[in-house]
Amino acid sequence: TGTAPGANLYFIAANSWQDPNEKLQKGQAIHRISAIKRIMEINENLPKNKKIRFLSCSWGISVHTPEQQKELKQVISQCEQSGIMVILCHYGHAANKVPCDSRFGVTSYINPQEQRIGIPINGKTTPFYKGGYIYLRTGGDSSTNPYIAGVFACACQDNQIFFTRSNWQNELWDILQNTATESEHGGKIINPVGIRERVTEIAHEMEMNLIKQNGIQHE
Repeated sequence: TGTAPGANLYFIAANSWQDPNEKLQKGQAIHRISAIKRIMEINENLPKNKKIRFLSCSWGISVHTPEQQKELKQVISQCEQSGIMVILCHYGHAANKVPCDSRFGVTSYINPQEQRIGIPINGKTTPFYKGGYIYLRTGGDSSTNPYIAGVFACACQDNQIFFTRSNWQNELWDILQNTATESEHGGKIINPVGIRERVTEIAHEMEMNLIKQNGIQHE
C-alpha cells in the first residue's frame, strides 16, 4: 500500500477454502488457474500504456499434486509470455527472498551463503478478514510478494520502455539481487531506491539509443 501510488491495482479473488465436493488442494488449483486466466483476459483489452505488468500471488504451488503443479506452471508460463511478471511464494526467482525486520534484528533467517534477500514486511497493521485491523508482529513469505510487486511497479511506472526488453522480468530479479545492501543485522536486504535508479538508468540508455537511431534514419 502506497509503494507505487501512480499504479493501477486489480484484484482477482481465488478461494483458498475447501469446495463442497472437492479436496482443498484441487479446489485451490482450480481457482488460482481461473484467476490467472482472468488477469490475462483483462490485460488483452487494456491500452498499451495501461497494461498489467506485475501479478502478486501470496501462495506457492508446492501444496498441489504433480498434475495440478504442471497445469499451474503452464498457465504461469503463459501469463509471463503475455508480458506479466508473476511473483509467487517459494517458486522460481522468488525463492531467493525471505521476510525480515531490521528494526528488531529479525534477520536470522537470512543465510548469506544462500544469497537470499531480506524483505522488510514484519511489524505492520493490516486489514483483518473478520473485519477491522490487526497488528502482525511477524510476517510470512506471502507478505513479501505485494511489497516486491509495488517496488517493481514504482521503478517502472515512469520507465515503461523497460518493458520492451526481451528478458525484462528476469532482469528485474537480477537487479533486485545485485542492488541489495548489507544489513547491520547480517545478510542482505532489498534496496528499493537502488532498484529504481538502475531501472531508470537502463531506460534512459534505451531512450538515448532510440533517439540516435531515429536521427541516423532521418539523415
